[in-house]
Amino acid sequence: PAPPPPPPPPMVRFLGINLPDAKNAAVALTRIRGIGLTSASTLLSRLGLPSGSTKLAELQPHHFARLSRLIAEYHVIESELRAEVRGNVRRLQEMRCQRGIRHSLRLPVRGQRTHSNARTQKKLPNRGGL
Repeated sequence: PAPPPPPPPPMVRFLGINLPDAKNAAVALTRIRGIGLTSASTLLSRLGLPSGSTKLAELQPHHFARLSRLIAEYHVIESELRAEVRGNVRRLQEMRCQRGIRHSLRLPVRGQRTHSNARTQKKLPNRGGL
């Protein structure tokens, strides 16, 4: 018989997201959509923790409580961020501006060439159009 699968790595559940607790806290926080490495390091320094050497498992419950308050106050994350981006794209499409039309046609928006690149974007079916 096959050996049993390895146990899953230990995780911390924070703001509805599983974060690996063996990783550096700043790196683990980047798993949250809307928080990059710079934001994560800033958040940890606001907590008074060194961002380079602190593991997520070393954080106490009061650290997580303060962290969630800071994130709620200063950052747009996860589903709120997705909804905001979706709303921005929809607004551009309704305005019928150049960027909105490019979004509707599923073509590159930021001036990239399409003669030899953007194959993936061009082969996907158009969901909108003119």
